Amino acid sequence: FKQKTAYEIGVRLVGSEMCIRDRSIAKFFIKAYILRAFKDYIMYAVIETGGKQHKVEKGMVLSIDLLKEDVGKKITFDNVLLFVDGEKVDVGFHLYLPKSYDSESKVPLLLFLHGSGERGDDLSLVLKWGPPKHISKGTDYPCVVLSPQCPSDERWRPETLVQLVDWAQGALQIDGSRMYVTGLSMGGTGTLALIDKYPKLFAAAVPICGAIETKQPERLAEVPIRAFVGSEDKVVHKMVDLIKSVQDARGKAKLHIFNAVGHVSWPMVYEDDEYLAWLLMHKRGDK
Repeated sequence: FKQKTAYEIGVRLVGSEMCIRDRSIAKFFIKAYILRAFKDYIMYAVIETGGKQHKVEKGMVLSIDLLKEDVGKKITFDNVLLFVDGEKVDVGFHLYLPKSYDSESKVPLLLFLHGSGERGDDLSLVLKWGPPKHISKGTDYPCVVLSPQCPSDERWRPETLVQLVDWAQGALQIDGSRMYVTGLSMGGTGTLALIDKYPKLFAAAVPICGAIETKQPERLAEVPIRAFVGSEDKVVHKMVDLIKSVQDARGKAKLHIFNAVGHVSWPMVYEDDEYLAWLLMHKRGDK
């Protein structure tokens, strides 16, 4: 079967609310039932509507932009982005397009990974920190900002994140040489795990208070890294050792340690646009 094959779901109206994200959008809740599956082992599909991705499975309730259709009418969503063959993958996210975005000019992409406290299926939690927080307050970013939500009781998985980035590159006008990743706490660890597994994908990375163990620091050395952590954070020593190993492998990695600061050091980074300016100055392939 092909990725773009239509996937049919039946809908019925169960309620409504006003929902404000980047813009004020009237939304209706619908209950979706999968009417046709292509293979028994497909657990769910991922569809795109209104500029956002949604995972659909039997009996679930999701919120999408208001559709101009009659209540009870069967609706076909043509843009099916992903089929899952039993492995659990959640790809709900907030998507921001800069005000200057058009269908002709390619723009940079910033992938933001939240911490463990924002996991789940309530996307409003993703707006708590970092770029999504500022976007929700009206800040305009000069890049596409992709902010996925990690499922409850799970960690960031590089394979899932790469699928999302691949989708963004195919669906949007993304400059593949100017893609960046940043994250806090669990998202900082996820940022490092992502560039460790896919060192040729991103032009630069800003991990905050997160660390990984790697036997191949030369992989991380392929990506310029600017890391941040508080001096009182329990992960500080791991970050010091990791960044030193990357520097020893001739990588462009720097670590800033905030004095007398504990784990919650990310507001000091994201409240200042300097980290973003640093990211945007990098281009994949630059020496």
